[in-house]
Amino acid sequence: MPGKGGSSCARMGAGEGMEWYGARMVAGEGQGVVMMVAADAPVEYRAGDWVRVRVDNPGGHFRTPAYIQGQAGRVVALGGVFANPESLAYGGDGLPRQPLYRVEFEQGRVWPDYRGPAGDKIVVDIYQHWLEPAGAAGEDDG
Repeated sequence: MPGKGGSSCARMGAGEGMEWYGARMVAGEGQGVVMMVAADAPVEYRAGDWVRVRVDNPGGHFRTPAYIQGQAGRVVALGGVFANPESLAYGGDGLPRQPLYRVEFEQGRVWPDYRGPAGDKIVVDIYQHWLEPAGAAGEDDG
């Protein structure tokens, strides 16, 4: 169905995807959300997947907070696919584009001295190139 400005969109159920004009349409689990994702930007994770944030301290600009590095969390949603800000910060082209995920972490695991309710979580937006798979409930796979 045509949308404003000549763009088009479709509504799909959770987990569905379709190739359309060189792009893949994806829907968030149970959200009825539709997003255009460039076909050359592979989306590796889905809502509910456990991931671990890699530990790194690259020279220059990077977008992943040090306090979350090494932590395991659960993907809540895909926020979209964007030019890589770590490249753009230095005048690069931002390619390859990177999927951006909303990932939740248990506050007590991130900050061991946290005194709030046990169920409190922190949600952080993290680009895919900072993530690796983690086992069930954030345990290591190997």
